[in-house]
Amino acid sequence: MLSDSESSGRSQRESRYVDTDETIDNQEAPNALNGFTDRLQSSARQVSKGIIGSTKESVLGLVDQSIQNWRCLI
Repeated sequence: MLSDSESSGRSQRESRYVDTDETIDNQEAPNALNGFTDRLQSSARQVSKGIIGSTKESVLGLVDQSIQNWRCLI
């Protein structure tokens, strides 16, 4: 069992959200978010082309296979 001095010392340490000696720069988070959105925006065109191309190939492949299956039946 903890002594009263140990438990009160622990509760004081746990109650501090940020150590008073630390410096926090709140500007880093918006800068990081701006960088992320800029990179996302610059790559969106290539990503969308890749998705559309892949979907197009998949759909056209199924259509071609279906046509060939019908030809085999005829």
